[in-house]
Amino acid sequence: MRIGIFGDSFAAYYGVYTENKPWPILLNEMMGDGKAGQWARGGTSHWYSYEQFIKRYKKYDCIVFCHTNSMRWPVTPPGLEHYAWEIGFTGNSLMEPYNNVRKDILSEELLNYISLNIFKDVNRICQENNKYLVNIFSFPLDYDMPKTSYPALLKLNQVSIAEHIFYKGKYQRTGDVNTVRGGDLRDCHLNTLNNKRLADIVCDLIKNKTLDTIIDLTELEWDAKDPIMDYIYKKDDVKRI
Repeated sequence: MRIGIFGDSFAAYYGVYTENKPWPILLNEMMGDGKAGQWARGGTSHWYSYEQFIKRYKKYDCIVFCHTNSMRWPVTPPGLEHYAWEIGFTGNSLMEPYNNVRKDILSEELLNYISLNIFKDVNRICQENNKYLVNIFSFPLDYDMPKTSYPALLKLNQVSIAEHIFYKGKYQRTGDVNTVRGGDLRDCHLNTLNNKRLADIVCDLIKNKTLDTIIDLTELEWDAKDPIMDYIYKKDDVKRI
């Protein structure tokens, strides 16, 4: 089975530390053909993911689409695609010149409308072309989700936020540590145990061709602490010395 994966940083990976195997790789190992199409990119917009999907969906038997927050620049100047999430940022942001006029040209209602219709179109295209689809929502929805026959996994970012790391002698929220250090060492913003858990969930959905299912991920059991991530952060601190 050929699997195409589209979305934001919750589906993107960079392989800096191979001890944490991201869920897209695990999913492909479990049921893919070894040639998974990895078209997700961190920091990008819903529209960016949609463009990648439109260009490539025909190559795949199954699609996993991570729908990002609608509050991102839909398009950016070339080379700034992964800064789309910095909408509204000031100071050192490369998007600051555009952010200064954002409210004059892009309302929140328009951004929500764009995301809503991207969701509708991805689901419609997969249905019309007999492609099985798993929808994953990286963030809480900014709009009312339309009815779809394909499964939808909600609130993935809340799983990430709940994770902790043993850092400087105590357990702290991983997100807080990342703010201090700069950057997230977790591929797909998940520790090793939760990457595996998410891969298992998506794999079961695909194997069973599950339909008409909405899963609030915060209602499932996850591992807030992971010794392997503790080791990765400690190792990275040593590299920085």
